[in-house]
Amino acid sequence: MTTGPGVIRNNIVRRTGNSGIFISTSRDVEIYGNTIEYSYHGINLFVFCGVVGGPDFPYAGAIGFDLRNLNIHDNVVKVPNRTYATATSISYTGCTAEQFAVYPSGAKNLVFQNNKYFLPTMTDGWFFWGAPSWISWNQWQSLPQDKTGTAQ
Repeated sequence: MTTGPGVIRNNIVRRTGNSGIFISTSRDVEIYGNTIEYSYHGINLFVFCGVVGGPDFPYAGAIGFDLRNLNIHDNVVKVPNRTYATATSISYTGCTAEQFAVYPSGAKNLVFQNNKYFLPTMTDGWFFWGAPSWISWNQWQSLPQDKTGTAQ
């Protein structure tokens, strides 16, 4: 995957009350080499449909705001044993169900690969990727996300 100008790399984030890494309505970003330990949400993607614009927004030739083309790889995420904690998640505001559906579907090229997760359990839902709700490691890989990743 080709990435653009945005890079988040080689950070250590510990015990935040919210997201370790939060990406909001951004495009063409590579996120790698980070360690997120026991933050409430490990890597959280967010889209605000109220500002997402097409190629003619706000003027002809503008790139438009969107959440797309994210290459999230080679990170370590250690999840706390807390209710509603997540390793990865995607959330939104101002979207209809139809508008949001394209983001978790793969159409926006939001790619997780070769990440390593330390989960409190292998069967509970530590990943939130739109409907229906929190999903397990096996369900996360069946999306498919992080087919080259590992969890323990």
